[in-house]
Amino acid sequence: MFTMEVAKSCLGQSTLLWLAPLALSLGLAGCGRSQPPPDIRPPIEASTPQPDSTDEEGSAGLFHIVEPGQTLYWISRHYGVPIEELIQVNHLNKPDELYVDQRIFVPGARVLTWSWPVPGGEILSYFGERRNGHRHTGVDIRGRKGQEVLAVRSGRVLFSSSMRDYGRTVILDHGDGLRSLYAHNSKLLVQKGQQVYRGQAIARVGQTGNATTEHCHFEIRRGEVPVDPLPYLRQ
Repeated sequence: MFTMEVAKSCLGQSTLLWLAPLALSLGLAGCGRSQPPPDIRPPIEASTPQPDSTDEEGSAGLFHIVEPGQTLYWISRHYGVPIEELIQVNHLNKPDELYVDQRIFVPGARVLTWSWPVPGGEILSYFGERRNGHRHTGVDIRGRKGQEVLAVRSGRVLFSSSMRDYGRTVILDHGDGLRSLYAHNSKLLVQKGQQVYRGQAIARVGQTGNATTEHCHFEIRRGEVPVDPLPYLRQ
């Protein structure tokens, strides 16, 4: 509050005689006290909702980084986790609008380096078995006609066409000296040079080429040399 004592100390006696009426009319505050400045800090931007800490720490799981072309349905199918659970855990308001590099927490999932090429398919024959005097260069995995054949790892399509006894075949180059081969397909879903991702459908099970039943002949090659694929698929 403005007082005459404060005015005297701040302005002096002579100046006060002509300035006091103006100061009183304006309600000036004393120079020894001031009001605190207003809070002008910028507002804090809202961050993207993250999974509850109990989801991340209280249950097993992992964060999946969304890659181009992936949808919540793809993530759900890839890890075997219901879409509804992914939506709830990640607080997704628009589950059909994922963006590249988005982090999606997948409860109950674990890191897998390789996927099984035919989901639920049992092995009909193993690597190295002899057939008519010839060494089997891969594993044969049973499947239903038209069932999806999945890329076991991310990579680039090196070959997608017909190949002698192999029938309609896809070969993927994984960039680390390893290639995967999928043969006897009824239909090819990818083209040469295309980038594909682990778990992506690249063909459909068939019986083309030299095959006696619907199945996927699957190989892992180190360079051009076939190796037993099972140690890789079990990683």
